[in-house]
Amino acid sequence: MNLRERFLEVARFGRPDRIPLSLWGIRPATLKRWWREGLPPGMDAATYFRFDIYDMKSFNLTSWPSEGFLWEPSDRLVNLGPIPPFEYRILREDERYRVWVDSLGITQLGFQDDWKDGWSGFATRTFIDFPVKDR
Repeated sequence: MNLRERFLEVARFGRPDRIPLSLWGIRPATLKRWWREGLPPGMDAATYFRFDIYDMKSFNLTSWPSEGFLWEPSDRLVNLGPIPPFEYRILREDERYRVWVDSLGITQLGFQDDWKDGWSGFATRTFIDFPVKDR
């Protein structure tokens, strides 16, 4: 059963060969925990759990920024972010918090613990300011 057939089978309340799930990226902290809990070290979670991979990045056509990350436009893909991107910079940090501006121009505050093992991915952040103020 291919991805389209699987999706239609679910949409029609049928019996797909498996649930059509896709991973958009596993947080590094989550992946490290799964390795400790039995996922073979170094193994890709999507492969292990037999998840489908079907986002635009899997076709290698697009590049886009995500809030919180440094993003560099590609010279060979369709760039879906601001060009040029905003300068990624840390405005201030202490033992507990970090305030930064990401490549989308969003000023945000987050916990330092979210960076202790590399970026943790989805994290609780406070958005302080946005580059677009009015139409």
